[in-house]
Amino acid sequence: LELICFSSLNAHRRAYLRCRRLLVIGWAAAFALSLPQVAIFRVFKPYSEKDFRQCTPLWTTFLYEKIEQLKDVNLTEAERTEIQRSVSDMQQLEKMYNINHLLFVFWIPCIIIVISYLTVLLILQGHLKEEYHSLPLMSAVEQLEEEPSKCKSKRNCPLADSQTVKSALSPRSTNPGAIVVSTIHKAKQHAKRQATWIILAYLTFWSPYNVLAVLNMTRTLSDHQVFAVTLSFLNAAICANPIANPLIYGVLKDGSKP
Repeated sequence: LELICFSSLNAHRRAYLRCRRLLVIGWAAAFALSLPQVAIFRVFKPYSEKDFRQCTPLWTTFLYEKIEQLKDVNLTEAERTEIQRSVSDMQQLEKMYNINHLLFVFWIPCIIIVISYLTVLLILQGHLKEEYHSLPLMSAVEQLEEEPSKCKSKRNCPLADSQTVKSALSPRSTNPGAIVVSTIHKAKQHAKRQATWIILAYLTFWSPYNVLAVLNMTRTLSDHQVFAVTLSFLNAAICANPIANPLIYGVLKDGSKP
C-alpha cells in the first residue's frame, strides 16, 4: 500500500510538471503565432475631413486606397490594369490569411482537443487492462458479488441473500488491485463525459462563425451584409467558450463525486 501511495505521489508530481511545461509551450506558441497580427492590423483614417479611425487589416486599407485611385478619370489604361492586378493579388493574400486564420483558430485546435482526449482514453484503457489482468481469478461466488446487476430478481440469484455465501466472501474492496481498477474505470468514464461536453461546447460556440466565414471567403454567401451584421454576435459567442469550459469542468467534477 505504501508503494502504491508513493507511486501515486510521483505520478501527480510528474503530471504537475508536465502541465506547467505544456502551459509554457502553449502560451509561447500563441504569442509567436499572434505576432503577424501586429503587421496586418493598423489604425486607419479613411476620411480626411472627419476624425474617424478604425482598426482594419492592411488589405482593407489597400483596397480602399486602390478603389479611390480607380475613380480618377485621368488614369491611363495601363495604370488602370496595373491597379486591378495589384487588387487581385491583395485579394489572394487576404484569402490565404483567412484560410490560415480558420485553420489556427478552429480546425487545428479542434483536432488537438479530439486527439488529446482520445489519447487520454486509450492510456486509461491500457492501464485498465493491465491492472485487470494482474488481479487474481475471481471465483464464481466473487463474480456473483461483483455483478449483481446480472440478476433480474432475488429469486434468480438465491445465493446473493445467503448469509453463508456472504460470510464466505472475502471483501474485494480491500484489495489494492481492485481499488486501482475501480479508480481507473471511474477516471475513464469521467474523461469520456468531459471530452464529450468540451468538444460539444467548442463546436457549438465556434461552428457558426466558421461556417459563415467559409461561405463568405468562398463567395458562396450571396449577401456579404449577413456576415457583417452577425459578426459581433458570433464573436461574442466565441468569447463565451472560455467561460463555458471552467463551468463544464466544475459541474463534471462535482457530479463525479460519490
